[in-house]
Amino acid sequence: MRRGSGRQGHALGERASYAPACQAADQRRPPKRTESLSLTELRERWRTSAIRAFGACTDYRLAERPRAAAAAGSARVRPLADVVLAAVDTVAVVYVMRCAFARHHLLAEARRHLSYALRGRPHQPGLDQRIVQAAVDDRTRPVGRGRRMTADLRALYRAASRTRPCCAR
Repeated sequence: MRRGSGRQGHALGERASYAPACQAADQRRPPKRTESLSLTELRERWRTSAIRAFGACTDYRLAERPRAAAAAGSARVRPLADVVLAAVDTVAVVYVMRCAFARHHLLAEARRHLSYALRGRPHQPGLDQRIVQAAVDDRTRPVGRGRRMTADLRALYRAASRTRPCCAR
């Protein structure tokens, strides 16, 4: 039998030789660790390895560059909360989740919207209430006799068509 040939005496094809090659690679590979490390432990190991390889000064300078760049970027870009856009987004999300909703559903979604848009930065007191009020006044209509409401789709589409250009025309 020739070297690299199969049991039948002919050379293995590309597909057939793939499985034995994977098997050989697995046999030569060192065994994996069974314990998992936390992110803190991994970072400490990486930092120790970088200090060993490049020195403490280089490690410190390399870590300082991204911090400075992030601080400069966040100083230039101040997050804004557009009440009208937030109201449209809030009503759209709540409407998708539930057809008829109450004011407290809008309030919860407005707060989620602010936490995402402002990324945890403080905002003006009552901004969430202003978003809900704009949503109730301009983007919803009452349903039934209770305090339930639903999205006013004409108002939502009108607002969306003003903010985004339509390519379908």
